[in-house]
Amino acid sequence: STPLYSSAASDVYKRQKQFEGEWVTNTSSYVTTIIASDYAILQVFDFSFKYDNFIKESILYQDDYTFTTECYNPRNGYKVIIKYKLKNEDTIICEFSGDFHGVIELTKKE
Repeated sequence: STPLYSSAASDVYKRQKQFEGEWVTNTSSYVTTIIASDYAILQVFDFSFKYDNFIKESILYQDDYTFTTECYNPRNGYKVIIKYKLKNEDTIICEFSGDFHGVIELTKKE
């Protein structure tokens, strides 16, 4: 019989957990916070003390290595789709499409 938690499942577990934390970039005052369970991304939100702003991202899709969110900022009217991908344990690559196009690297906050 197959064990309930295979090694493949525990690999996924480790990958999703790696996204968890607070992430920053030097081009923005926003901090991106990612909350992950053992096997899934649960919440993604961005906040800025500089702008007194909080933005919740809606999770559209996730697989073993990436997840995709949709985000709307009422301050500037921007609606974007963001694809998150781990570059390494301290860096996430974010590919933006929609009202903003570009690639931003986020670094894990100490």
